[in-house]
Amino acid sequence: MNEYEEKMLDVIKGISRSGLTFEDKLKKALELKRQEPNSKWVRLYSSTLQADNSQYMKAGWEKELEDAVESLKLLLDEIDDMPEDFQLRVQNEYFYHSKQYRKQYELGLSHYQKYKNVGAHFSCAVGATMLAYAHFKDSEESQAKEWAKEGLKYSRLYEELKPRGAQNISYFTIKCLLILEGKESALKYLHGNENLSPRCKEEVEDYLTNTTKVL
Repeated sequence: MNEYEEKMLDVIKGISRSGLTFEDKLKKALELKRQEPNSKWVRLYSSTLQADNSQYMKAGWEKELEDAVESLKLLLDEIDDMPEDFQLRVQNEYFYHSKQYRKQYELGLSHYQKYKNVGAHFSCAVGATMLAYAHFKDSEESQAKEWAKEGLKYSRLYEELKPRGAQNISYFTIKCLLILEGKESALKYLHGNENLSPRCKEEVEDYLTNTTKVL
């Protein structure tokens, strides 16, 4: 990775660790993208936040997500000269936000086998969890539980090996618990989890409290 991209990565880390609200981080990321449109790290960071933001929008979220996914897709063709960790992140975000969960899961398996990068467990956990959740919504109990077990295995492995990343994976751990053990178990984990942001915690608790469908 060249000196320019290393500098941009340092700037991104500063924003990410700043303690700003999600909305302010997104604003800074988009501003940075306007200033540094050629940085691959900046493009990845801003596109990821933009895609995440679409989940919280009541109107216009389809266009927001579409734009972010297209940016990630374009970036896929430009990753060969970047570190393997960057390549994993771009592929992971693209598969997740374009809802290609089986490919996301398989990406994690193949990447870990090749590089032994703990971040690959994150791809496995999220991909498996989202596959489980798709079966869960379709009332396909056996398939849902099979994938949920896989998702829970990799999410806990990721938390164990990378405790600072627990905030990012806890949301998916909760989904697996909902499928495998029911609403009460998921709520218990949620209430005792200090790794979730208030915004994420509120969203998940609202869903768990109001959902009536438990396998």
